[in-house]
Amino acid sequence: MKHNIFFILFALCVVCPCYQGFSFQSGNGAEIAMKRAEVFFEVSNYKKALQHYSSAANNFKIQKNWSGYLNAVAGKAYCLVRLSAFDDARLLLDTAVIVGDNIGEGIEVARIYYVYGILLDLLNEPHESLAMHQHALNIRVRLLGSNHILVSESYNGIGEVYRYTLRDYVEAEKYFQKSVNILETTPPKYLKQLYRVYYNLATTNRLKKDFERALGFAFSAIQTLESIDPVDTTSFIRCYGIIANIYNNQDVSEKAILYYRRALSLRLDRHEMSAEMANDFTNLSQAYIETGQHLLALHCVDSALLIIKNKNAYDSTTMADIYLVKGKALREANRDQEALENYRRSLHIRNAFSQSNTADISNTYKHLSEVLYKMKQFDSALFYAQQSIQSALGSETTLSSTSNPSYKVLENKPRLYDILAHKGTVLMQLAEGRNAVNTLKLAAECFYLSDRLMDRYWDSQENENSKLHFASDTYYIYERALSALYKLYGLTSDEQYIASAFELMDKSKARILRQGVEQASQRAQKYIPDSILTQELNIKAKITSVENKLGSVKNLEVESELNVELLNRQKELAVWQRQIKKQFPQYTFGVKRSPVMTLYRLQEALEEDMIFVEYFFGAETIYAIASFDGAQGFEAIETKNLTQDIYKFCELLKNGLQTKDLQEDFANYVMLGSSLYEDLLLPVINRFGLQAGDDRHQLMVVPDGPLSLLPFQALLASKPNTTHVNYRDLDYLVKHFTISYSFDAVSPFLTNPRSHSEKPLLAFGWSDGEQEKYTTDDLPGTYRELQAIASIFPGDFSMGKDAVKKKFMAEASSYKILHLAIHGVGDEHDIYNNYLQFRDEKLFAHELYGYNLGSDLTVLSACETGYGKIFTAEGVYSIARGFFYAGSKSLLMTLWRINDGENVSLIHQFYKNLAQNEYASSALCKSQLTYLKEADEYTAHPRFWVGLVLWGNYKELNDQNISVQIYAVSIMTVLATAASLFFLRRKRKQARDVSNSQAC
Repeated sequence: MKHNIFFILFALCVVCPCYQGFSFQSGNGAEIAMKRAEVFFEVSNYKKALQHYSSAANNFKIQKNWSGYLNAVAGKAYCLVRLSAFDDARLLLDTAVIVGDNIGEGIEVARIYYVYGILLDLLNEPHESLAMHQHALNIRVRLLGSNHILVSESYNGIGEVYRYTLRDYVEAEKYFQKSVNILETTPPKYLKQLYRVYYNLATTNRLKKDFERALGFAFSAIQTLESIDPVDTTSFIRCYGIIANIYNNQDVSEKAILYYRRALSLRLDRHEMSAEMANDFTNLSQAYIETGQHLLALHCVDSALLIIKNKNAYDSTTMADIYLVKGKALREANRDQEALENYRRSLHIRNAFSQSNTADISNTYKHLSEVLYKMKQFDSALFYAQQSIQSALGSETTLSSTSNPSYKVLENKPRLYDILAHKGTVLMQLAEGRNAVNTLKLAAECFYLSDRLMDRYWDSQENENSKLHFASDTYYIYERALSALYKLYGLTSDEQYIASAFELMDKSKARILRQGVEQASQRAQKYIPDSILTQELNIKAKITSVENKLGSVKNLEVESELNVELLNRQKELAVWQRQIKKQFPQYTFGVKRSPVMTLYRLQEALEEDMIFVEYFFGAETIYAIASFDGAQGFEAIETKNLTQDIYKFCELLKNGLQTKDLQEDFANYVMLGSSLYEDLLLPVINRFGLQAGDDRHQLMVVPDGPLSLLPFQALLASKPNTTHVNYRDLDYLVKHFTISYSFDAVSPFLTNPRSHSEKPLLAFGWSDGEQEKYTTDDLPGTYRELQAIASIFPGDFSMGKDAVKKKFMAEASSYKILHLAIHGVGDEHDIYNNYLQFRDEKLFAHELYGYNLGSDLTVLSACETGYGKIFTAEGVYSIARGFFYAGSKSLLMTLWRINDGENVSLIHQFYKNLAQNEYASSALCKSQLTYLKEADEYTAHPRFWVGLVLWGNYKELNDQNISVQIYAVSIMTVLATAASLFFLRRKRKQARDVSNSQAC
């Protein structure tokens, strides 16, 4: 009701000449005109607002009220900008700047510079625009302080220049974040401004590919809009559009389509036929393209074209965008010639429109190049790729026909990483027919630049899921780079190309994990109080909990609430970190970029007899780089059916002896085990003139992709002469090599900074061995396992009712060796569902992030501790990964489910070997060989012994003064040995029963 009365009075003021005349005659007409102008401006009626701002400016000028005059002129210029009367606006602002210089720098002068910044941004003069905005910001901070609403406005204005014109999303987010920090503490009347900055942060994080934060800000924008009265439908539509765009980028196209339809539904309710509606149809078309629904995509984009063509005003930008998307739809439908025509239409419009954004022109050239590449017109594709780069750089840098700009020129345009990678791909095709070496060198340079630009996106992303998505999306760039370097090495025999390839290969591996480990190490070295670390861990645990819920939620409304909650938790962490930073300036919260391991440094660190092999599992080719005795090799292996063969082989290992398929499984095992060795490892061995029968060597493997689940110990160096089932005498690699694994080339050489602990061993087992009856969840075999360890190593043992999570978390950081013989679950679909089950509750992998372990070795003698979801480049997300993340330098883990007590003999022998100062890798290898010697042809199946693998630092424990006592012959040793023999005999009997059943 109050609003209605206000607008009635306002209408009377506008239409009643007597009242209007009286106002001006009374001397306060200028102020009233300003108020009227501001009301009209709020409802986007810029023509009416312009009239009243002009009237106010004239009256203020007559009164020689220069502050009022400048305020009115700023509003008048802003209206002219909104009405696209840019020349008139510029002339007016130039005059106002002169007046402002004469009266001194006040708030009104700052307003003039702020509006001038907006105008120059629209005129595509971003650097001049930034200068104006910065001038306005400086005045406002000096006069109003750093937390005023107008300071927030300036931060947002600067952010918009970086976001929409310069396309520097990293810098844009810094300013938007400063703006939102102020707005979140201001009164509700500024909710509209808060919505606008949330929206800007959503679009910016989307373009940074930090999609979780983008969704959080987008849903926060919607929550803010829901608090504004009256309802701002236009802004709701924009928010639905950005949410849909984010889902589209995440390949969740079904949700994207749903939100695009919501936006369009609101527009149709208003009977709208606008450029914005055409844009929504265009975006919906892109979502249909992603889902392969090309006919629907074309229908939507044609609807967008129809709307624009029927508008009175020709919207060149929207028209160019529509033709671009239509080109995409046609290209995906394999109508390449038609796609090419639409891309050219888009380019023609953009080039003809003087105010076209250079980034949009660059993007159109890129699409032209890509479709020409697909049509095998490589010279034309290279030309347009170069045009794309040149357009993005503008006239400040002029490139020759194929040359690359320097990184210094490119560093503020990180989005160009994809066009540089595409250019490198085109050059690789052209190298096949001309001047191969020089052309390949230029291609490699493209990939180097692309890699460095991607670092900008990587460093700016805060969410793990966003980093995983980014790494997966860009992994192809590393594959193409390795291809170029492999070809250069083949043409020149220059080993420098191997070194360059190795750096790129290793840089792409386990990057999230490596940075997490470095942070844990930094915290340990700076002696931050455990209470502080616990606070950080608790906040991070809340963040992970929300991420966990987001992974399984189906309801869209609940999902939106969780996205906002996630964003708020992240803000809580940021606030806490700012507070703690004041107290502990040395504490590092940010993710430090990890140093790249070089081939030279690796060779210096390798043991004399060690063969090092690192793999890169590409879509078309597996690359392997190896080093031995100062020499190196670079191999390329066609992927072909290798992925399928690896999974088949791993399935045979996990299943063990099968009653019905004993003979067939053995034949398949021999075939796959030997062929995988010949494909994956034999080329490397031959490169160094070695054979599997030579003197025993250490073999360090850095796997990739599905290779992360393949135990190389079980591969076969040669085929048997017989088809009779005999797993004992097979020529396993474990008989020739001491094998260990690593997440990357750095992990094997990490040392533990927390060497102050003197406690040797902490072990947890599920049961105490005293119950007469066990429940289905109890693990009586763990008692025998811990007995076997206790007969060799002194330590603290918690079993049965004492094996609780809280106790482990409180004590684990003080021990050199951790041993957990409890339940374990690895989930190949959900990264938040990998856990160990203690007596009372679960310990999830992500709970260990931020925890600070001091262990040199963690033995996870539980099911599937090395199993989980595989991510491109990052590896397996398992419970073991969580322990490594927390600071444990080496991990003994399992690749599949194990039966209770199955590992007793292996674990017992492993600790005996370890107690004799063996490397952990050697201790494991010898225990597996001992098992094979004692087994028969059936119990020797690798299912029983090869599932234990060692990852990380393969050397002896860090502290050589660790108190290890090998007990003399005692009752405990006898009991442990007897238990092991009992289990071995039982497995032999089971295996023979299987064999007899097969024979029957």
